[in-house]
Amino acid sequence: LKARHETRTGENPDFVFTRNRLALAQELSHETTVSLNEEKRRAQQESIEKRQLALENALRQAKGEEPLAKLAQEDETPPHADDKKGKPEDDAYLAESGKILLDWLGLNEAVAKNNLPRE
Repeated sequence: LKARHETRTGENPDFVFTRNRLALAQELSHETTVSLNEEKRRAQQESIEKRQLALENALRQAKGEEPLAKLAQEDETPPHADDKKGKPEDDAYLAESGKILLDWLGLNEAVAKNNLPRE
């Protein structure tokens, strides 16, 4: 199941985006020091925002959407806030869950056929 899942999601823009965002979050969580210099902190924050924007625009480009000039602020609507209103088949996670279930059913059927008593 895992191999099939990894094969399907390896190039899926939604899953690539999620993996990249997770990698960035993990990288940032491993930082153990914070500069007290305001200029350095602002530069660091700007660098993080540029990386987040690049990730978002890579996702949008892969989906054929227009890139963003800047990320939405916390009080603004996030870029993919309207995704929840879309069609279920457009939800990559829901679609992949269904495919995993179908894989599991197919594997169980194959195992059951191999374990049938022979007459």
